[in-house]
Amino acid sequence: MNPTHPVPDPSEIPTPQPTTPLTPRDTVRQLVYGLGLAAKDHIAMSERLLADPPQADFDQRVTLPPGKTREEHLGALRKFIRQLRALDMEADERFREMSQAPFPRREEHRNRLADIEGRIQRFLPRFRFNWNVLMETAAAADYILDSMKECLAEPGSRPAPEGPLRGLESKPALRLERLEDLMRMPVAELETRMQRIRALLQQSQEAAPPIASGDTYPSVTDGLPANANRGLAAGV
Repeated sequence: MNPTHPVPDPSEIPTPQPTTPLTPRDTVRQLVYGLGLAAKDHIAMSERLLADPPQADFDQRVTLPPGKTREEHLGALRKFIRQLRALDMEADERFREMSQAPFPRREEHRNRLADIEGRIQRFLPRFRFNWNVLMETAAAADYILDSMKECLAEPGSRPAPEGPLRGLESKPALRLERLEDLMRMPVAELETRMQRIRALLQQSQEAAPPIASGDTYPSVTDGLPANANRGLAAGV
């Protein structure tokens, strides 16, 4: 035994503190925050609240901490919008780089994307949006997933892998690519995430509000920079 490294007395070893397990709601919130759509939804909803006159009900969308006033929070939202938009645009760029990179280098780009996505997910709680907004985002993601599946069901729905045919995709393929850009994940990953969200909502006996087929989802397409949704508002 090395005398310079004596075995510590068991009574001196700190006991790890048990962590509070996540509730289904907590996990749903994490999963929704991980959607590329979530940041854009937060920006759009903030701009509705800040419109003159407001285009959304503050009390139905925001849960303020004790001592915080509506005016203070609206003032903070103006700063949050600028900060989140910069993060969101950076994440969009990282996703495009990853999607276009040669396969051996994709892991490097994936790590960069994961870093910026983590920053976004830690930033979103500052908006103080409540469960209603979270469920609207989940419902919109479900609607977008259905649109992705429709693209896959149409002939020529996948783009040419590389080479001179790149960019000559059929309309369904172009629409699918833009929707994947919007969500910052491929359709298979989004489907897996939405299945988990549905299961957790069922477990907690809650459900996201449905969106009728063919309806548009305003907070996805309104109040965003021109390059934020890449074609969804135009019905591509």
